Amino acid sequence: MFEAVVDALGTAPDRLRAAPEQLRAAPARLRERRATLQEDLQVRARKLETQGREGLWRAQTRTLERAEELLEKAEELPVVKLVAEPAERLVQGRLDHVTAVPVEGYAELNARNAVKALAELDHVGLLCVRRWEKANKDRKTVLTAIDKLLA
Repeated sequence: MFEAVVDALGTAPDRLRAAPEQLRAAPARLRERRATLQEDLQVRARKLETQGREGLWRAQTRTLERAEELLEKAEELPVVKLVAEPAERLVQGRLDHVTAVPVEGYAELNARNAVKALAELDHVGLLCVRRWEKANKDRKTVLTAIDKLLA
């Protein structure tokens, strides 16, 4: 134990000489650390925003699809027949709006151009295209590219 104290006392002058330089470098280290923390928070915020928008899109889509199913079953009831047609148009219009592919002329694009168009889309846009692809052309190349971008 005595040797440890002697060693600590022996290195004290070197540590004291280095202290001013360490103090001068401290603000830069703190700024760097603050910038790193800010970047981390921004990444987390973008991720949460994406998850929130995706969750909202999924909830809207599921709700509208379920409404369609219920309206189809409800047409058997005389009272519901009076409102079923306008309600179906309303639900279908809203579902079409929520799940619309955000690429003009997408249905006419070949697989290569469809994949290129994906680069411009946000997370929800990719989900819309994926939904359309599964229901229509079901192109494996495009679906694989979408899944990679969503991952």
